[in-house]
Amino acid sequence: MNNFYYRFMYGRNGVDKLNVFFAVVLLILGVVSIFVHDTARLVIQVLEAVVFILFLFRFLSKDISRRQKENERFVKLTSSVEKYCRRKYRQLTDKNYKYFKCPKCSATLRVPRHRGNVTVTCPVCRNKFDKKT
Repeated sequence: MNNFYYRFMYGRNGVDKLNVFFAVVLLILGVVSIFVHDTARLVIQVLEAVVFILFLFRFLSKDISRRQKENERFVKLTSSVEKYCRRKYRQLTDKNYKYFKCPKCSATLRVPRHRGNVTVTCPVCRNKFDKKT
């Protein structure tokens, strides 16, 4: 059985970040379709079918160079969003520091927690402002 799969998938695109994105979209649409009725459900099911066809087409495609270019464009488009989400997650889960925006230049500043009222000096614009940590 394993040998059949490897022979079948040989020379095909398989899974990349864009296909993973399509799979996540399919999951989300499937869950949403449970909670809506009538016309909205029909629209969501049509969207699911289109996304599933795209997923299958890319997964089974033998034109690997085109699929890689599509994936590179997708990664380039989503990299800034991914970096922003990682930065925000790190700020939310950081137990040792509190993050502030400079009111003058909007630079993100990191200040140790539990210091009480502190005067923060922005290293970019040298603006001073008071914050409670």
